[in-house]
Order: sequence, then C-alpha cells, then structure tokens
Amino acid sequence: GLIALEVVGVDPGGRVTTRALNSGPIKQRKGVNLPGCELKLPALTAKDREDLRWGVEVGVDAVAASFIRSAANVRAVVAHLDRCCAEVGRARRPLVISKVESREGVENFDGILRASDGVMIARGDLGVEIPFEAVFKAQKEMVAKCNA
Repeated sequence: GLIALEVVGVDPGGRVTTRALNSGPIKQRKGVNLPGCELKLPALTAKDREDLRWGVEVGVDAVAASFIRSAANVRAVVAHLDRCCAEVGRARRPLVISKVESREGVENFDGILRASDGVMIARGDLGVEIPFEAVFKAQKEMVAKCNA
C-alpha cells in the first residue's frame, strides 16, 4: 500500500487509533489492507446483494466475487444468486468467479476452488497481504490446482 499505519491503541468500543509511518493523500472509497488479520466480515454487504440481484435481472452470465476468504463465502454468494434466480424466474444462475486476494483466501483455496465456478488470482492485492516473494509460489500452486 501507499500509506503505512501503525496501530497505537484500541478503545473498549473497538475504535482503532493509528500513527502514520509515511505521508500521502488519503481518499474516499479506497481499500484498506490489514496483513495478518482475519476479518470477521459478512460475505455479502447489502450493496452486494442489491448488485447481484440486478445482475440476475439483466441476465449477466458471470459475477466476480471479491474478497472471498472461504468456501462459506462462495456458498453465500451462490445461495443469494439462487434465491434471486428463483424470484425472477431465471433457470440458471450466473457463474461465480471467486477473487482470491488475501492470505486467508490462499490458505482456504482448495475449498474455494471446489465451491466456485472459476477463480481469479488478484496478485496485486496478494502482494500486500502476503510477502511479495511468496505471491509467485502461491500463484503457481493455485493455478496447478485449477488445472488438475
């Protein structure tokens, strides 16, 4: 990432205080990477559910599911797509292409691969989440599993 922050405190309510280790612009709608942290976030946000429903309604063939960390995340996307398809009378759901872009996603890759219709390896994001030199090995191993 461009800006590195060090956590200097966490209050009882969970608010995190950080100190900038370098300088640079902070802008809206930018991603934040927390290498080494397992985030307990839902697989789908309300906006994701809305967007997936719209995709089903307009007939998209495939969706790229971001921030997939486990097979359970993929199953949540598939289940939502199945519900949307049933509600609008669509026979086949869009294919689910899971984006692997975190250490947790690499560690859970076998399950993610089994649950997905395809995978996308987000090397740029992986290079922030795991040591840069480990990205190439992880990519090679994941691609080999895809081709098996």
